[in-house]
Amino acid sequence: GIWLDFRYPLRDQYSGLDIATTGCQLINGAQALALVRSRHLYYYANRTWNYDGMSDWSRIRRQQAFFHGLLNRVQSAFPDVLELNSFLGAAVSDLTVDSSFSSSEMISLGYRYRSLGESGLTTTVLPTYSKLIDGQDALLPAEPEASRAIGSFLAAGASAGQGAGAGAGSGAGSGATSTATTPTTSSPVPPSGVVTDTPQSLPEPWNPVTC
Repeated sequence: GIWLDFRYPLRDQYSGLDIATTGCQLINGAQALALVRSRHLYYYANRTWNYDGMSDWSRIRRQQAFFHGLLNRVQSAFPDVLELNSFLGAAVSDLTVDSSFSSSEMISLGYRYRSLGESGLTTTVLPTYSKLIDGQDALLPAEPEASRAIGSFLAAGASAGQGAGAGAGSGAGSGATSTATTPTTSSPVPPSGVVTDTPQSLPEPWNPVTC
């Protein structure tokens, strides 16, 4: 589970989310999954259940809170190798990883980046615009804003790699950056139609934060 702080009770009948109490609490795996899947969230305030109404964009905020909480949880496992190994064993069973990516390599990477805390995690939302496709609402990458966001993201990784002496990583990042900054498709969207919702833009107090 992960520790999250809820200001309001939350529920989503589609994902199975049901947070009945407020405050800092340990969320188990089933509820954590329901939280990051939630697209039809209701929160209880002013004696009534209120609809979130922001669907995917608000879900991004909840997914970011989940990863921040997960990072804190992983960090708390150090330096207990047995606890870390147990955590990795449980996590890998629910993830698809390269066959050559062994648990020992994961532990080695974990120790290398064990000092990375929640404050060191930077998140970026891909700029998108909404479009109706075959009667369904969809979000598509907004160019050139999306390519610039990807380029900035990869450039940050390349800079970190150079600082750590990872020449191969920085080279790969630089190459990917030059590719990403060249849009493959053109989608002229007025600036007013581009959504770049980030954790700093809208308060959304019903969404949880780490604790």
